[in-house]
Amino acid sequence: MNAHEPAHEEAEDPAKDWSDQDLAVGANADIDERLVPEPLLHLIPLARQWAFRKPRDQDAFVAAMKKRHPDQVEAFNLAYDLARNDLHAWKLSLGLKHKNNMTAEDWAHPRWAFTSLYKIREITGPSQVFRAEAEAARARAALIHRRERFERTMSEADEVFRFARYAEFDALVTPFEDLLSVTQMKKLNIARAKSR
Repeated sequence: MNAHEPAHEEAEDPAKDWSDQDLAVGANADIDERLVPEPLLHLIPLARQWAFRKPRDQDAFVAAMKKRHPDQVEAFNLAYDLARNDLHAWKLSLGLKHKNNMTAEDWAHPRWAFTSLYKIREITGPSQVFRAEAEAARARAALIHRRERFERTMSEADEVFRFARYAEFDALVTPFEDLLSVTQMKKLNIARAKSR
């Protein structure tokens, strides 16, 4: 049986008392580096350590790492998150056979160790560094989107103001009051005064 073919024997006790040496070695997965694309070579040590063939052992290992070595879990998360696009591209490039058509060579392919990283990533939680970067990127995108909406709204609002529809101008512009220039703020004050 190869390292990632589904196993039928009893899995190790998930409550295993992992020594630091056990945790450092981890799965000790056999990975043929020649089959791993260049952008993912740096992940081989992580895949060797974290990619167990039995999900129960993998879950127990991750639980032990989270408890005893959260800094290494964070390092795993960050490495995975930074390589996410390359991992996905590699996965798509390989295609997939039905399991009944898989040969021993297919099962031995390092893709299975790297596929394990997806599940591990689900149970380790988001990387604190990546989460901060993602939140900052979302905030920047939201600001850009709001600014674009403001510019579109002001174009419409200028037209509304020209036709003396002041209450409508007030309703359009008020959500963007913090973005208004001095001139635009004067127009809003005029619109508010005239719509009362």
